[in-house]
Amino acid sequence: MDTTPVKQWVLLVAGSKTWDDYCDQANICHAYQIVRRNKIPAEQIVVMMYDDIAHNDRNPTPGVLISSQSELNVYEGVQKDYTGEDVTPKNFLSVLTGNEAAVRGIGSGRVIKSKPQDNIFIYFSGHGSEGQLSFPDSNVSNNFETSHDISLRMVTCASGSEGYRLKPISGRDLPLQCSNGGSKVL
Repeated sequence: MDTTPVKQWVLLVAGSKTWDDYCDQANICHAYQIVRRNKIPAEQIVVMMYDDIAHNDRNPTPGVLISSQSELNVYEGVQKDYTGEDVTPKNFLSVLTGNEAAVRGIGSGRVIKSKPQDNIFIYFSGHGSEGQLSFPDSNVSNNFETSHDISLRMVTCASGSEGYRLKPISGRDLPLQCSNGGSKVL
């Protein structure tokens, strides 16, 4: 019987930038608050967000982000690992696959250091199209393999097209989407 403790890892990604996409960064910050409240250690959470909203000139409350699910400041205390130009598909895949060498000197350099028995929760809030997730300045095909149990939650246009593209080795992965393959999230 394997007694190795199972760790829960979390990768939170806002795949957009600019004031018009306020909700994506607010969603990620709100998710951060929820996973911390549920006792996931900060060192097992990686956050990728452009971080151009909280201190944006259009923000009437500088340094504050309010999520649609909460009237509280969800920005406070969020450990942001990759911001600005560091929010890229390449860095996303490097973080997810634990490739520390690829992100050395970039952002915090933190990656998901999971073991085969661990679980990974990915929450991506942003834009997408069939077969792709959009990042601030480029896209990534959601066509990668993993040996971990992954829960994938996406809030994007056409997110329903993404779940089947994840190639689980374990067979127990759970993709969750909020729209079907052809719909838009407004």
